[in-house]
Amino acid sequence: MKKLAMVVLFGLSVVVALPVLAQAPQQAPEQQAAPQITPSDPRLQQIVQLVRSGLSESLIAESIQKETVPYNLTPQDLLFLKENRIPESIIAALLAVEAPASPGPGRQVPQPLPAAVAREDSVEGLVLRTGRLRRNRPGTLVFTGDKIEWRDATDSSLNAEIFPAGIRKIELKCRTAAGTPFCYELEIDIAKGDSFRFEDANRDTGGNLNILALRDAFKAKYPRILIEEKVRR
Repeated sequence: MKKLAMVVLFGLSVVVALPVLAQAPQQAPEQQAAPQITPSDPRLQQIVQLVRSGLSESLIAESIQKETVPYNLTPQDLLFLKENRIPESIIAALLAVEAPASPGPGRQVPQPLPAAVAREDSVEGLVLRTGRLRRNRPGTLVFTGDKIEWRDATDSSLNAEIFPAGIRKIELKCRTAAGTPFCYELEIDIAKGDSFRFEDANRDTGGNLNILALRDAFKAKYPRILIEEKVRR
């Protein structure tokens, strides 16, 4: 009788345990991690590093704008940037990079301008007076910036140089003609050395435009040099 009771109790325990085992939740299969997206342009990885470093968006965008090679973002690149939470302002800067424009057929690439060349201003139609015993010499006075050159019209060996720093003063000689001053000679007084006297090559025919041009050139280029105008009545 005891054996029969034990068999009945064991059978009941099995019947009660079966529904409990049936209701036990099944473990869900582990989900596989999505594969990491690799950009087609390796420079984009540097962009991600810049953003993660904490640099401002404006600074990164400004750096991108200096690029000369376009990024040509593909859909894969856009997904990579989105996955790494790159701001849209930086993505827009990447899309805006353009290659330097190349000239079309028959077009020439503009060449850089050459370095500035010192301009020479000259006054022609002058005569350098050399004294009674020597012949006066026609030529041109050329202003080259740091010096003034006398270029003889007949013999280059007679050329001379005048340095503005050594000029003491300039004297303009004039005479009264028809009630107005007629300036005909300009003398450059040198502190150490001989003076230079120039007259207009057209003086004998009543011309003095070249001497006036010489006076105006000195006023424009060396305003600190004193010019005295002496009028003989």
